[in-house]
Amino acid sequence: MRGAATLLRAALGVALFLVAPRAFADKVVVLPFTAASQSLSVKKPELDEARGWAREAVKLRGHTSPSDAEVGLAERAAADGVADTSQEYRAAGRAVGAAWSLGAHVERVDVPARTLPDGSSEEGYSVYRLELEACQVETGRVESLIRDVDGDDAPAQIAEMLTLLLRKEGVANAELPWTKTPHARKAKPKVAPKPPEPPPEPPKPAPPPKPVKPETPPKAYAEGHPIALGLSVGISNALVRPDQARGPSWAMPIGGAVGYALEALPGLELRGVFTSQVLGPRAIEIAGGARYAFPVLPKLRVFVGPELLAGVHVALGADKTARFLGHGALFAAIAVTDQVQLEVAGDLAGAFGGTGTLVLGGATARALVRF
Repeated sequence: MRGAATLLRAALGVALFLVAPRAFADKVVVLPFTAASQSLSVKKPELDEARGWAREAVKLRGHTSPSDAEVGLAERAAADGVADTSQEYRAAGRAVGAAWSLGAHVERVDVPARTLPDGSSEEGYSVYRLELEACQVETGRVESLIRDVDGDDAPAQIAEMLTLLLRKEGVANAELPWTKTPHARKAKPKVAPKPPEPPPEPPKPAPPPKPVKPETPPKAYAEGHPIALGLSVGISNALVRPDQARGPSWAMPIGGAVGYALEALPGLELRGVFTSQVLGPRAIEIAGGARYAFPVLPKLRVFVGPELLAGVHVALGADKTARFLGHGALFAAIAVTDQVQLEVAGDLAGAFGGTGTLVLGGATARALVRF
């Protein structure tokens, strides 16, 4: 009988050992962590990581956590989204039926490299200073503990804090075990903040526009070279002649021309011509007058205009007669260069007097040199 009783008590002890953790397990909601006011450089990824350590610590202590959906409901229960008062902690816990609500303020402490008393060197590392707050939802009591935790062993270190915080009597006068046997800090590469991005380079100033060379206006007729000397060759036909005239009516006059362009009146030129008919009826013409040149293609220096001359027409054939001559023409001229000018003209002339009137029509080509 004694053996059976002993066996029964042993089985009961094992059963109590197995169910005890669940019998005393509480539901604990871990709310978002915030950066301590003096450590605003702690970014959201680091705060989320520290919150994850706390959730693992809750599991290590045998407590339960609400589902992700319930956690979202608890977060929304806080008036401003962040629980920092007893009322907000209680509202968040009640929203999911939790016995405890947890929050924390996080500060990153960067420890520089140093030389230890024994002469060895220790690399720089970082720890996180957690001010962990626990609210008992039923009573609204809020207590906190502060501890430096190392990221490599943070869940276990936070679990030690929860052992004292998640008690009905609270922290009370309990001794903090980590102050007697502080957890050894493992050397951890210092979390260096990202270097600030260099300011963007100011945009390079646009290169100054290339100076636009002012377009040189086309030169006027005979500009800079008013004097002209040239030779001409033409063809003429007696459209009207005296009834007693005999022989061919066609002739080829050749000769010269002289001109002087008036710079005060661009385009106006005084002209004088001398021609001698070398083929056909023999005659000479001496006349002077003026012409006006209009630019029709200024860039190409092409000009057209009228020409009016007055002079004498002297027949040298059988009827040696001098007649008054009126000579009109329409000409076109092109300045090949500033000093070389080519011309063509359509001519119509009337010679009056003597034995009868002559009306001559034809064309003339000239080449002139200007000075």
